[in-house]
Amino acid sequence: MIAFPTHSDVQKLTPQQISSRLAAYNGDGGFERALQDLWADAGEVLAGAVRVEAGDRAAEEVRRRFVNPFDAKWLQDVADFGIEIFSSGRSVPSVIARRAHIQAAMMTALRHHVVADEAKLARGLETLQRLSAYENEMILAQVALLEANAAAEARGRQSESFERIVTDMVTSATSESASLRERTASTANHSHSKFSIKCHFTCPVTCEVLKREDPPEVLERYRGSSLRRLVERVDDLHELQSFLRSIKRSCTTLNGLQEISCRSDPSHV
Repeated sequence: MIAFPTHSDVQKLTPQQISSRLAAYNGDGGFERALQDLWADAGEVLAGAVRVEAGDRAAEEVRRRFVNPFDAKWLQDVADFGIEIFSSGRSVPSVIARRAHIQAAMMTALRHHVVADEAKLARGLETLQRLSAYENEMILAQVALLEANAAAEARGRQSESFERIVTDMVTSATSESASLRERTASTANHSHSKFSIKCHFTCPVTCEVLKREDPPEVLERYRGSSLRRLVERVDDLHELQSFLRSIKRSCTTLNGLQEISCRSDPSHV
């Protein structure tokens, strides 16, 4: 039953979300009248029960809930308690359990105050039940909104980190591809001359051991085999580069969608 207002630079419930709750909870003004009637009949008793359980500030907050107009400000003041819960890192189940305990104390006090009139007691208990349900729904909706935004921001940070990793992989693959192209050209030039082999030589690609007395056809075979395998490696790297670039583009698109989602109206809350 207690909702201490706070002012934080966080996303609050939208005007559409507030207006939909006004229509559902107090469409004909009946709930506002019920609050005011109950306070006129047993206000001091209810405030006293809250004061015993939670102190003077909580008792004053309960008084405002009963006597203030049931409008958008009323609902936002309640929802602000959800901001306070989220910002302070308090346990939501513990808060709801505490509120239920105070609610029970108010209902007990009302039963002791209204003994002879069963109809008035029934109306009062119904009003307390509705008040508690509406307040809790507003608080939980605000907490859920803030938790969803925090989760979206965390996913955005993870996506940015992954995009940086992919960018590094693309850069590394590009560098290795350039290096392989240079080695291919060097190997081709080297194998053109059979007289350049002055000693035993192991091909870095085919792992063949060539000797200076090998005939020209062996050198030519070595040259062709080396070039083919080097070209295959370069082609593989080109495919890897293309794949990594597509991942990077996907990451960039995902980040954009998440930013749009965070800024859009979370109407599901």
